Amino acid sequence: VVSPAQFDEELVESWSVKGGTKEYDGEPMTATFVGELPEGATGTFVGGASKTSAGKHTITYRVSKPNYKDVTIKGVIEITPKQVEVTYVFGSDKYKEGDKIVARATYVDVRGNVVTTDVVLPSMPKAGTYEVKVVIGDANYVATVDTATFDFELKTIQPWGAIFGGIFGGMAIILVGFVVALKVRGKIKKQIRIDQYT
Repeated sequence: VVSPAQFDEELVESWSVKGGTKEYDGEPMTATFVGELPEGATGTFVGGASKTSAGKHTITYRVSKPNYKDVTIKGVIEITPKQVEVTYVFGSDKYKEGDKIVARATYVDVRGNVVTTDVVLPSMPKAGTYEVKVVIGDANYVATVDTATFDFELKTIQPWGAIFGGIFGGMAIILVGFVVALKVRGKIKKQIRIDQYT
């Protein structure tokens, strides 16, 4: 059995695969082979030379020649997720006790499309500060600010300028109105009205 010949070591060391780094833009990034192949040798990218999605991709180039042992050269293409600004849109202006408040987080992708994902906030109307994390389902994107702080501020007010009260069979019925201020990163985005009957 004759063992395959080896490519010249110095020649092999002169070969490389040039990759690179960029932010995701929806377009492929292509690696290139750098070097000269000896007569009779051929080279090919194993699995292709281009990558489009975000991530750290290893690119492999294989050099072959009859009666020679194959040599593989590796390079890296790294595509970082595109940073996008997330904004919030609330589905309703009025909620009642026990409702789930759904904030729709939206961002614009590289094609100009508006993409939405729902963020469900805690049940109301409990006062407090809550932090929610926005998870973008597409790994090609990352939110510039991926957490939002919502401050729920409950204030007793007189709805329609008055408190209506009456006594029916010994039972007092009082209508109490609540206004909830939703603040995102310290800024009030929406005034939500909560009506509760006690």
